Amino acid sequence: MKKDPNILDIRSTPDAKTAFVFSGGGTQRKKMGLILMRKNEFFRRKMEECDALAGQYCGYSVIEEISRPADSSRIDDPVIGNPCILSIQVSLAHLLIELGIRPDLLLGHSLGEIAAAHIGGMLSLEDAFKVVATQIAVSGKTKNKALMIHVSVSHEKIIPLLKQFDHRVQVAAVNSPDSVILVGQKEALDRILADYSAKNIFCKYISIIEPFHSVHIKPYSDFIVRSLDSLRLEAPAVPVYSPVRGKMAEPDDFGPGYWSRAWIEPCLFYQALREVIATGCDVFVEIAPEAVLQVYIEECLNEAGRNSYWIMKTMTRKTPEHELFLNNLAAWISAGRSLRLHALSPEDATALEARTALKPDSRPQKVNDPVVIPAQTYSRNILQNLVKEGIYSVSNREIVPPSDTDIGFIHMGLNSFMTLELKDYLTQKLGRFIPITVFFEYPTIDRLVEFLLSPAGGGPKTAKAGVPGTP
Repeated sequence: MKKDPNILDIRSTPDAKTAFVFSGGGTQRKKMGLILMRKNEFFRRKMEECDALAGQYCGYSVIEEISRPADSSRIDDPVIGNPCILSIQVSLAHLLIELGIRPDLLLGHSLGEIAAAHIGGMLSLEDAFKVVATQIAVSGKTKNKALMIHVSVSHEKIIPLLKQFDHRVQVAAVNSPDSVILVGQKEALDRILADYSAKNIFCKYISIIEPFHSVHIKPYSDFIVRSLDSLRLEAPAVPVYSPVRGKMAEPDDFGPGYWSRAWIEPCLFYQALREVIATGCDVFVEIAPEAVLQVYIEECLNEAGRNSYWIMKTMTRKTPEHELFLNNLAAWISAGRSLRLHALSPEDATALEARTALKPDSRPQKVNDPVVIPAQTYSRNILQNLVKEGIYSVSNREIVPPSDTDIGFIHMGLNSFMTLELKDYLTQKLGRFIPITVFFEYPTIDRLVEFLLSPAGGGPKTAKAGVPGTP
């Protein structure tokens, strides 16, 4: 089976624990899920169930909003987009479970907590839509009251800096060992951006315009609790980890008071993810219309010294969603895991059979894609040109790398998603695993090439095609 570039190398065991990880807001896309709705009846029925509840509690049809032409789409507005994200997440998760891809653990990032609580059995689907309806009501009241930026530094390093801003800037989320989201006033955030950009540390504004995870939500705490007083919690069927607590959720979490706290306090995704990793989990299924958490999951796994894991993207703008869906299922089977195919159409079942034309005992032990640049031909110029080609490719030909190879990736215009794609590009071309953290530690073409030429980077004398940790 040809390796899909949107799936990390399969380096997990058949009995490994699986976590479903649900993204937060800002991951919505126009037309998301429409092809899968046409191709898969189970997914379509679940989306229709969500559509009815969105109409009841949010006042509009998520299917109609997702289906709008690009020039009239309102999906970028979080008041519209967030219930659409929830619908996609819930429908995807239920479809995967129906097919036999079952989570042992669940974790949501901000908005994604709603889907996690539902899939974990603590909230009914109706109650999940009550929660998202309350969330978008608060969003409408607080929109544009503060802005958010992403900064590639640790939580510990950012705290001393924030003290000088007298509560005008707060930590909204801790995403990984070296990634935080800050929320605050533009003047203060501009100063922070200038300071870190001058140090060649990645930082940028993000498109989220509601100041969740900050004091700006505090005046609406009573409104949140009153709006959700009809929630009826059930015992969890699957353990759910809480980014409010930074660890496994308590039995009485996800009630009215919990959501008030969740939307005021920082999202401790990194702390909760560390706890998930500590359970021995090494399969992470990111459930989102656009995969955005892979980079953080990988950073946390690298910090934990884990080199055996699988991160599966369920949707991404760069790969047709139905093709990615079938590729994911084929990879699951090829990794020695079982599926129940009754939730597939006959056409999809046939296509899946063609993609998994492997003997029952032929689960791949290592992945050996063609190595474009043999180890013995590595040189500084070859690697510089390869990195430049990668930058040009992952930016959709919008960024032409400058002749000055000491200019930082940030100043070239690479964002965090492009950096992740550049990592995947170089991993495939060079036939060796490159941690995402390398791109933050060596943030220019010159410095990255120095790393790739060094023994630590798998230079000519140590480079081996294939997957680290395999014979």
